[in-house]
Amino acid sequence: KLNLLDKQYQTGFYGKITSDAVKKFQEKVNLSQTGILNIETRTALCELVGMPLADGESKSDNPKQTASSKVDIAISGVSIPVEKIEVDTKVPIIVRAKNIGSEKSTKFKSAIYMDDKLDATVETYELNPEQETIVMAHTWTCKQKGIYALKIFLDHDNQLIEQNKFNNVLVVPINCGNVKQEDFKYS
Repeated sequence: KLNLLDKQYQTGFYGKITSDAVKKFQEKVNLSQTGILNIETRTALCELVGMPLADGESKSDNPKQTASSKVDIAISGVSIPVEKIEVDTKVPIIVRAKNIGSEKSTKFKSAIYMDDKLDATVETYELNPEQETIVMAHTWTCKQKGIYALKIFLDHDNQLIEQNKFNNVLVVPINCGNVKQEDFKYS
């Protein structure tokens, strides 16, 4: 709809061409041009094309998201402490979250997806206001050369009632095997 990425490049891989298209979009909507589909970019994209963030979800009608709630968990950091990822490399993924709200959260589940396939879930205990902690420490093994979309979801089963659901998701590209965009053949 936005004409930022030609159909021939819509392959499911998050590589340089996709990253450049995301940067173009970020520039168009006055966001930092990182090339990463972070929550600010995703929110702007969904608003522009009139799509909800998740099945049946929108800012105005989500009963789990309310301005009166004082809980607000957010992804505060992701660490992938591996310099070069090759096939069969065990990749540690460490996810931090923070309750930036003013009220204690209840327990919630977090999930990691790799290319839209669930890879891990974990239950997190309550977070006090301003408390930051590691919510996931997971190891993923790259089985095949390629560029993968690591998707991190806090409260992935949507059980928390909180101020803002938009800061619960982050997408990070992972390059396994030092893949270059020209290595891909498009049909």
